[in-house]
Amino acid sequence: MEKINIYKKKLSKSKEIEIRQDLIVPDSKQDLLKILDENCYSYFSKVETQTGKIKTSGNVDLYISYLSSSEETLGLQTTINFEDSLENSIINEKTNLEYDIKLLKSDIKIINERKISFTGTLKVNYDIYGIDEVQIFNDFNDIEDIQVNSKKVKLNSLIGINSNIASLKEELKVEGTDIVSDILKVDTEISNKEVKISYNKILSKADLNVKILYLTKDGRIGKTEDKFPIMSFIDLENVKEENICKTDYQIRNILLKINNGDENGITIQMEYEICCKAFENREQEAVCDLYSLKYDTEFNTKEIEISTDLSTKDDKKVEIEERVELENVKNVIDVFGKSRIIKNIISNDISNVEGEVELKVYYESENKIGLNVKTVTIPFISKLSKQDDFSCDFKNVEYELNGDVVIVKGNVVIDENQSQKSILKVVQDVTKKELSVRDDYTMIVYSVKKNDTLWDISKKFRVKQENVINTNDLEEPYNLKFGDKMYIIR
Repeated sequence: MEKINIYKKKLSKSKEIEIRQDLIVPDSKQDLLKILDENCYSYFSKVETQTGKIKTSGNVDLYISYLSSSEETLGLQTTINFEDSLENSIINEKTNLEYDIKLLKSDIKIINERKISFTGTLKVNYDIYGIDEVQIFNDFNDIEDIQVNSKKVKLNSLIGINSNIASLKEELKVEGTDIVSDILKVDTEISNKEVKISYNKILSKADLNVKILYLTKDGRIGKTEDKFPIMSFIDLENVKEENICKTDYQIRNILLKINNGDENGITIQMEYEICCKAFENREQEAVCDLYSLKYDTEFNTKEIEISTDLSTKDDKKVEIEERVELENVKNVIDVFGKSRIIKNIISNDISNVEGEVELKVYYESENKIGLNVKTVTIPFISKLSKQDDFSCDFKNVEYELNGDVVIVKGNVVIDENQSQKSILKVVQDVTKKELSVRDDYTMIVYSVKKNDTLWDISKKFRVKQENVINTNDLEEPYNLKFGDKMYIIR
């Protein structure tokens, strides 16, 4: 008997959370005339798991650019707090939560020249995972003349889960002698994930890519970006170098500080949590059915969900190229894009995925100093292997200005996990007892019924499969035909 731990999704739920915040323009800033742009970064700052309930607290860091009454670009920043909870009887201290937060929609209304009202809808996807301990019985030497129907399968057995929280504090340099007055946009991305395993520890490493658009005191728009290594050691007993490790990164509690002094720059400080799940991928002999030639047998069966190798993964790329027309463009500061899946229509084991990319082009005009934003939406479609849920990101963005047209190229990277799940029935709790009825025949002629298999017939008459094959000279024993006559000899 062997024990395996199946990491299984127990519950999946999406919720929408309404957020609202009024912003007052500080006395140090000019009156508000027009909203130019808004962007935000959403995250959970705290997750608390109790029996039957998960409580979450989070923040939305909101950045708003506006045109002042004197037609200058200015910025406002605030943090909106929110709370949520998920209740279900399957939740306990041993369940594991995986989640995703995105701003679904937002609306900004100008109340007056000194006040803004922001409302938004966050979409939170909760996935609750648990661990099923399954016993695999494959040794039945204590039962005489046992016949087993087994198959070799690849099982991903969970070794363990653990996480660690670390912090980062780094400086982003600004161009030349720029004196920063406001932060207009913040964008972060985790890339180049890798793990190294040794001595019951996992070293998880990645790169944090940070890009910030800022406003200078003389009204110009600047950009600074850098890449910082982030890492953490995670303790995990019995983990080995050949195991498969999956890591999830969650960034939270971002704090930005403008430094205008001898070395101008912007300090970024934040926390990040790395959760690591380690799996052993192994080939396992699983007994699905059995019988004895001399005894009656009783047993239970248990259904387990299995999947192929977790390391088998592919990302589908959809190439995007768009020509965006601009007015009186002087300089393109940057191009940001975000993608989302709108529909997933499954037909004939194919997922027909429809989505869209929202492109924002930030640029300066020949007519005036300040921020200009052009937003366009680009639809995309893709055919993928059958899957219920997909996630996507817009990556590898490149742009080129040609006259008053900026040509934007990039890839929608769709996360397509090609591991296939299936249900396997395994034998549990086998007992034997004396035959209640003993057959005294030595030969019988049997007509093959619809859907009969060689195993079914052999089990029915308590004979070995090879005896049926040899007696009937079966060249293709696993391809029986309805109505065929079979000679069963004991």
